[in-house]
Amino acid sequence: MKILRFFSALTVATGLLLLVSCEYEFIETPAPPVTTDTISFSSDVAPIFSDDACTACHNGGIAFDLTADNAYNNIVSNNLVVPSDPENSKIWYYPEPANGQHNSKYSVSNANTIYSWISQGALDN
Repeated sequence: MKILRFFSALTVATGLLLLVSCEYEFIETPAPPVTTDTISFSSDVAPIFSDDACTACHNGGIAFDLTADNAYNNIVSNNLVVPSDPENSKIWYYPEPANGQHNSKYSVSNANTIYSWISQGALDN
C-alpha cells in the first residue's frame, strides 16, 4: 500500500512539474506607425531598394528587378504587394528588420516608409 501511495504521489508531482514548467512567450512586433503624409513610390520607396543594398542582387539578373525604373512593375506583377495590407505583402515582411527572413533587411525607418506606402494603397506615384 505504501508503494502505491508513493507512486501515486510521484505521478501527481511529476504531472504538476510538467504543467508549471511549460511556458510560452509570444513576442508580437507592433506594426510600424503609419504616416499621414503621402508616400511616393518614385521618390520615397524606390530609393530604399538601392539604400538597403537590395539592388546588389535584385537587378534583373538573379531575381526580381528592383532597380528604380523596373521596381514597381516587378513588385506588382510578382504579387509581392497586397495594397493596403502590409502584413501580407512580401515586399514588406520578408526583409522586415525585426522578424524578416531575408539575409538583407531594411532599416527601421525604411521599413516604416514601405509599411506606410502599402497602407496607403501601394500606388505608383
